[in-house]
Amino acid sequence: MRKKLLLAFLLLLSVSFLFSGCDYTKNEIKNRLIVQAIGVDATENGVRVTLQTLNTDMAGNPNSGANLGDVISSITAEGENLSDAISNVSKTVGRKPLLSQNRLIVFGRETAEKGLYPFLDYFVRSTENRATVLLALSDTTAEEVVSAKMGESILPANSLEDLFYARRFNAQIVKEELFSFVNRLEDENTDAFLPMIKAEKKEEEGKFTIDSVGVFKGDALSYEIKDDAVTALLLLNNQLEGGFFTVENPEFQALSTAQIQSSKTKIHTKLEKDKPHYSVYVKMTIDLIENQSKMPSPTDKSFIFSTKSLCEARVGKMITENLESCFKEKNSDPYRLFRRLSLEHPFYYKKNRQDFKDKLPEISYDVSVEIKISHIGNGTENI
Repeated sequence: MRKKLLLAFLLLLSVSFLFSGCDYTKNEIKNRLIVQAIGVDATENGVRVTLQTLNTDMAGNPNSGANLGDVISSITAEGENLSDAISNVSKTVGRKPLLSQNRLIVFGRETAEKGLYPFLDYFVRSTENRATVLLALSDTTAEEVVSAKMGESILPANSLEDLFYARRFNAQIVKEELFSFVNRLEDENTDAFLPMIKAEKKEEEGKFTIDSVGVFKGDALSYEIKDDAVTALLLLNNQLEGGFFTVENPEFQALSTAQIQSSKTKIHTKLEKDKPHYSVYVKMTIDLIENQSKMPSPTDKSFIFSTKSLCEARVGKMITENLESCFKEKNSDPYRLFRRLSLEHPFYYKKNRQDFKDKLPEISYDVSVEIKISHIGNGTENI
């Protein structure tokens, strides 16, 4: 009897599942919007979201003959907040966005100038968002970057992502992830920063570049830095992975190009007359990959020693000038230097943490650079 009752119960249970309103297919990958990039632009009444998505029907068909740019599309929706706007995307296309595959979040310039706190909470709290997703700013609107086209196809997010990994051979590109940016914002004595993407449109084609970095005061975009200032930022944050710079050698009538192979920065703090003093020490290995000179092959020891000294002076000046600019002109610290006082001089830090920006012009520093020239000419990797 018990066996019959158990059998009847199991049969009833299986039938109830069959006739229930649950649709388990809606969460299958092929029925989701695979988000590749998210653009965020503030509006008067809320926010406009642009999603770059992957067309799973075309991407999953090996006979479609489509390239990646062909299977990418963009969708725009507005709402009172981010969750509302993304929900409205589902209402428009009938599919729920899958954010776990997202590669990039882009904020429009005007949005960043007003402040990013209202929009970061969604990305931090949502369990679908990855803490390591890349963040960037648009020189105009986020929609323009996320939906920009190359020919007839939208430029896919992985191509945008490649721009940031070019920092391995470009000393003026910053790569910042969500968790790192949020940590900098939460540090009351550090100014956060993000790379700035510039979209250049020529007729129907688009081109992207990263030629500046936006620095924040609080959560609002305050100013931009370019060229050597970005290299100095990477050096002082010990994030420089590679790149090139040139030095002119009047003695040998030569213009030499150096490729950075490795770089390590150490910073020590001390108090001098109750004022912070920083000692910055940079150790770098370079290759001299090209010498433009009127003299034939000026690569003897005297030339190498002279060029080494010029390279050290070039890097030292780069750091010193940008410390001066940030501390005394912009009253800003994107280098986390003041934060170091909390570890080495906690009493001074606690005493001055509330008005540390007033102390920035008083900070002194010295910079020393030690460069080793590893290879010259044919012994180098020439990109």
